[in-house]
Amino acid sequence: MEIPGKYISVTTYRRDGTAVATPVWFVQQGDRLLVQTGVASGKAKRIGRNPAVRVAACTARGRLRGQPVSGVARVLVAQNPTPPGN
Repeated sequence: MEIPGKYISVTTYRRDGTAVATPVWFVQQGDRLLVQTGVASGKAKRIGRNPAVRVAACTARGRLRGQPVSGVARVLVAQNPTPPGN
């Protein structure tokens, strides 16, 4: 499935089950959607606890442009991360 645009809304879930939607820039590789965020970010922590997510095409401000789709996320850690500013 091709996702149009540059942004997706990634909905992750807090410990109490509350949904938290965050617009993020993404790259699509086949059937995978890749986003970059800090390992200490809220969404990375929530994905670490509960990998269930919902994603949908959205604007940069998070207004949905498509129907949400359920998925499973995982945190990938870069082998040789580039320091900020380089």
